[in-house]
Amino acid sequence: MSNTRQRKTAENKGISTKQTLANYFMVAVLLSSFLICLFSAENTQADNQKIDDLQTDRDPAVAQLARYQNVQTALRWSLIPSAGHWYLDDEEEIRWYGGSLLSLTALGLWLDDENDELDRDQVNLFWLMAFKGWELSLFTTYRNALIKNGFDLNQWGVDDTPLDQLFTAPFQRQTISDPWVWGAAVFGAAVGLLQSPDRGEAYSDIKDVEIFADNANRTWGTVGYTASAFAVSLGAGVAEEALWRGVLQNQMEHRYGKDKGLWWASGLFGSAHLLGLNGSANLRGGVFATAAGYYLGHLFQRNHHRLAKPIAAHFWYNFAAMTTAFLRNPEDNPFGIDLRYDF
Repeated sequence: MSNTRQRKTAENKGISTKQTLANYFMVAVLLSSFLICLFSAENTQADNQKIDDLQTDRDPAVAQLARYQNVQTALRWSLIPSAGHWYLDDEEEIRWYGGSLLSLTALGLWLDDENDELDRDQVNLFWLMAFKGWELSLFTTYRNALIKNGFDLNQWGVDDTPLDQLFTAPFQRQTISDPWVWGAAVFGAAVGLLQSPDRGEAYSDIKDVEIFADNANRTWGTVGYTASAFAVSLGAGVAEEALWRGVLQNQMEHRYGKDKGLWWASGLFGSAHLLGLNGSANLRGGVFATAAGYYLGHLFQRNHHRLAKPIAAHFWYNFAAMTTAFLRNPEDNPFGIDLRYDF
């Protein structure tokens, strides 16, 4: 085999980053449409009748219903990145989300140009992380809106853990020691081994790794891949659990009850994973994500609607699966990173 850059075809490697961004946008539109329906300010006929009755009786619950409509309005604004926090006048969150999302978008544009110039299909990790930041902002908007409108987070089943503690949850002893968490890591490692049964070139044969428009030797290339896998795993673990369990499952349980709410949230979580990291259709991944959503949702329920352990389980599953798959068959890595081999 020659020493030239080894690439998979577009059929095997997925589609270009511009198409991937379009697919992320499609998922965002679908999710936004769902949130608009879920948190619509328009009440059902029964709700309207209830409000009329309460207003007639001058019941204080009228004020609570009105305050919750303020929460719904904030969530609709949050469908535009940082706009929900702008509506709530959350200056710190506006700076944090606005700055990070703009920076990640700019880096994504740079990487997209590099991918086009080098004629490759590497997954645009910066755009992916920007998308996760937007997901997380939906949760923080929801939580801040409830607080500012006088709702008790514990009574609403919303986790009040500070964000910095949610990001460190996968590394806390009390979470790692839970079998539901380390079991997810073991399962992720097994999936990483099984998803690449036909081993190609060995990890020990790697000469260099092309990552982020630069060539690195095997050691530093592996460090770059591991750092990418770590960032994506942590970003997905925190953002997806905060949104899908912390907001959507919570709302589904309020509407349909604990059991049906869990099933609804799990199905929606699976639907959001019908596209793979490279933007291609992934029906099997959607089915698997539905089962994973049920597992994580049940873990969320059994821990009294606290997010730490679902986040930890999600992180360790993703990180173990991606790391094991790379070591077993580096050419078949999920990020589309190009490799050259020394033979």
